[in-house]
Amino acid sequence: MNRKQLASKRHFRNGFSLVEVSIAMAVVAIMLTSFVAVFGPAQRNITRSLNEKNLSRLSDGFEYELSVLRSGEEEEFSTAFDKAFEIIRDYSTDLGGGAQCVILYEYKGSLSVAPRSREENAALSPALDGSLVPFVVDSSNRDRSVSGRDFTMQTAVRIVGNGQDTEIAEELNLTSIGEGSVYLVRMRQLVDNGGGELTLGNYGEIINPPSLDPDDTAAGQTVTSADQYTGSYIAFQAEFFKLKSSAFNYIVNGNWDIEDLGKPFVTKNLAVRR
Repeated sequence: MNRKQLASKRHFRNGFSLVEVSIAMAVVAIMLTSFVAVFGPAQRNITRSLNEKNLSRLSDGFEYELSVLRSGEEEEFSTAFDKAFEIIRDYSTDLGGGAQCVILYEYKGSLSVAPRSREENAALSPALDGSLVPFVVDSSNRDRSVSGRDFTMQTAVRIVGNGQDTEIAEELNLTSIGEGSVYLVRMRQLVDNGGGELTLGNYGEIINPPSLDPDDTAAGQTVTSADQYTGSYIAFQAEFFKLKSSAFNYIVNGNWDIEDLGKPFVTKNLAVRR
C-alpha cells in the first residue's frame, strides 16, 4: 500500500460523508419538531390549569361576598340577600370600558399597616379579610419580604365606577398586584320554567318563581327589589371573563367591550339564599 492510499484511508476514517451529515441533521430536526409539538400544548395546559385554580379561589371569594353584609353596608342594604339581588341585577348589562361592572383579582395586602377605612358608598370590599392596604414592593424590601409575615394574598371583589376606583387603582399597581389576572363577572338569573327546569333569564332582570297558588299574581313577574321577590333563593349563572389587561386605565377607561373578550373563561351556576 503506497502513501497516497494510506492517507486517503486515514482521511475517510476521520470524517463524515455529506449523506451522513444530512441524515443526522434530519434526525435532529425531527426530534426538535416533535419536542416543540409536545411542549407547546403542555405549557398552555399548565398555564390554563394555574389560571383555573386562581379563578377558583376568586370565585369562592365572590360567592362569600354575596353571602355577607359587611360593617357599614347596613345603611344601604337590610340583608346580604338584598345586596346580592342588586349586584346580580345591576352590573351585567352594557359591559365595557367606563361601565359599572364587577371585577375579581388578587393583590398583596400589607400585614404591617392598619386596614384602611371603607368608603360609605362602596358596595363591595375585598372578601374574606377586609380592606388591607396594598403591600408596596420597593428596593428596601424587594428581596426580604415574606408572605404571611409582611403580606398576604387578598381576594378583591370590586365594582368599577361605584366609589371604589381609588382602591382599585392602588391594588392594581404593578408594585403590589400578585400573580394572576383580572376577571369580569357577568350574571343572569336561572328562571324556573314551572316544570322543574331552570332556564336562562335576561341580563339585568329578576323574575319571581312560579307559584302553586293560581291566584298569585306576582308569580312570574319581573321585580325591582328584593322585598318584592317571593322566592327563598335566586339561582343564577356567573360568567367569568379574563380581561386582556390588568392596567387600571384599561379597565376603567379603556376602549374594550365584553363582546371582544371571547367566550367566558369559566361559567358557573350559583345561588344566593335569604
